[in-house]
Amino acid sequence: MGASEEWIAAAKRGDRERTAGTQSMRPCARAASCSILFRHAYTRNVARKTTAARYVQFTGLALLLPTSTFVGYVIGYYLDKAFGTDWLYIVFLILGTAAGFVTLIYEVTRDSHGPGS
Repeated sequence: MGASEEWIAAAKRGDRERTAGTQSMRPCARAASCSILFRHAYTRNVARKTTAARYVQFTGLALLLPTSTFVGYVIGYYLDKAFGTDWLYIVFLILGTAAGFVTLIYEVTRDSHGPGS
């Protein structure tokens, strides 16, 4: 077993003495080792989320799209007032909605990728 495999095995076991301060055991010697280590760290963090934390996360996702759309509209409205135009609010309304969708899709895909996906 190589140094990186030993380090990954120790990290999975939670052996802090084995992984802390070891310069010879580099944690990311190979890309495959890194993905295994990060996937393991991800599953530990997901398992620790409480019900309240999940409610807060989903409430944030529910408010994300309307908030970004409203912010885009407000920016466009004030730019229309500043420049004397009457079409910038539509542009920023569309940009705010697109930004909300991009962020929503990013958050959902980030949370849905777990081990084995």
